[in-house]
Amino acid sequence: MRTYIQSGNVVFTAAKRVVSTIPEKLEAAIYAEHGFAPAVVVRSAAVLQQVLEENPWSREGADEDRQIVYFLRDTPTPEALLRLETDRWLPDRFSVRGGEIYALYSHGMCKSKMTNAYFDSRLNTISTGRNLRTLRRLLAMCAE
Repeated sequence: MRTYIQSGNVVFTAAKRVVSTIPEKLEAAIYAEHGFAPAVVVRSAAVLQQVLEENPWSREGADEDRQIVYFLRDTPTPEALLRLETDRWLPDRFSVRGGEIYALYSHGMCKSKMTNAYFDSRLNTISTGRNLRTLRRLLAMCAE
């Protein structure tokens, strides 16, 4: 097990049969040790690779420093997706693909009101965002 800077990212190896139980077990262990239970979102190296390959904003040639991928704890239902207002944050845009939201912040994230709190409330889940540089580093760590 290795961590990547102080970003809440941990790279580890686990048997496929236990992967679905990892978030709950990690949350309980963190609570037992530190007294709080952060939401844990887990993705495999294969999924990280797929996320980078399927990024719609990279295909458009968008500035990578203006892109964030939000990883959702739960895949949203079709009904939940209808609660998202696609034009609400223009010129910032987003695209939901399975359990990820690809966000493009036209003028930078600091100036935008489009946040993961909005997505979490509308989709009834918990998310965590990572920039593309972090995703590439995590993927490289998986291969080491």
